[in-house]
Amino acid sequence: MIAQSWTLAIDRIRANILRSSLTILGVIIGVAAVVGLVSIGAAVEASIDDQFSSLGANSLTVQAGDSAAARVGDTEGGVGNGSFAPDLAIVDSDATLTSEDLDAIAQTPGVEASAAIVQQRVTVAGPSAESTTTVVATTSNLWMIEGWETAAGSFLPERADDGELAVAVLGSSLVDELGLEPADAIGTTVTVDGQTYGVIGVLGEVGVSFVPADDSIIVPLANAEGSVIDRDPDYSQIRVLAGEDPEVVSDAVAETLRSTRDVTEDDFSIIEATAIIDTASDVSGTLTMMVTIIGAVSLVVGAIGIANMMLVAVRERSREIGIRRAVGASRAAITGQFLVEAVVLSILGGLIGIAVGAVLGVGLSSTLLGLTATVSEIAVVGALLVSVLVGIAAGIGPAWQAASVDPTVALRYE
Repeated sequence: MIAQSWTLAIDRIRANILRSSLTILGVIIGVAAVVGLVSIGAAVEASIDDQFSSLGANSLTVQAGDSAAARVGDTEGGVGNGSFAPDLAIVDSDATLTSEDLDAIAQTPGVEASAAIVQQRVTVAGPSAESTTTVVATTSNLWMIEGWETAAGSFLPERADDGELAVAVLGSSLVDELGLEPADAIGTTVTVDGQTYGVIGVLGEVGVSFVPADDSIIVPLANAEGSVIDRDPDYSQIRVLAGEDPEVVSDAVAETLRSTRDVTEDDFSIIEATAIIDTASDVSGTLTMMVTIIGAVSLVVGAIGIANMMLVAVRERSREIGIRRAVGASRAAITGQFLVEAVVLSILGGLIGIAVGAVLGVGLSSTLLGLTATVSEIAVVGALLVSVLVGIAAGIGPAWQAASVDPTVALRYE
């Protein structure tokens, strides 16, 4: 009986191919929207997670002033270099970070490493080109905190911390602006506001980071003092690597700074990378969910279309129903037949919608966003199940109406 119902349902759909196609159009659009948007959303979410993972899940950033908000791209950090340099709403305009703060943070329980950062706009001149960018004066342990990789050469060595080595590491974008290849840049010299540095390393692409890297030149803090930057400068920020739970270490660092700075109201801010990563993931996940729900609205339209077609079919086939009932067909058989037809319509719409959504999701992600998208298996299975449910929901009413037709009345129907 089930096999016969499916065969008859397919024959009925083929007999009214144009009407059937228009009927399932809503299901196709709805399923395609869901599958496509989920694929695009997953690609965007993966891209965001990948970018923000470079912030370092166990890292903290300490800055002077009470921060109300943070944004990507601080002008002092170099616009467009992918830095995540917070733009602070300063409560105390005289607040600064000094070497005393750095020493206190380094001795705080749970702090595995800390590094001072001084950022300043400079002109960097290479053998054949120059660029106005950011100099990052810091220490060798910044390498461990950030977890950066080099495309060529190495990062600042520990012996550069004593100020005797005039060496530099170039960001991945800056080396291009200076007209150099990463491997060829090693061993060359560049001048930073007239001060000469030997290039010992080129960073790989960093992307989003608390410390501007891609478009910057990194030099030893001790060597840059009194030449490229002021002597005994105020720090732009202090980067901290937590050896345990970042939230616990953040509280410990805050308590240390309150004590050493002797303040009752914080004149500094501590930004946890984990909080930013979690927020970014939550936002991208919420956006994916919202656009998926919007796409799913089309499935409701598809269900209405299927229900409308089945109601029309009941009226058109009243005589057929009467004949089947007259020769012994049960109400359950009639109900099942019309229900199967509605489900077949919705499954066909679902399968076509999945194919269309997969092509659109992968294609749009690649061509418009430059991202690599994969079709979510959960989205495919979910869309197909929803299609079946749509068919059942849309067909149950017309199927029940068909089974309720009085045989004698149906036989007289013209």
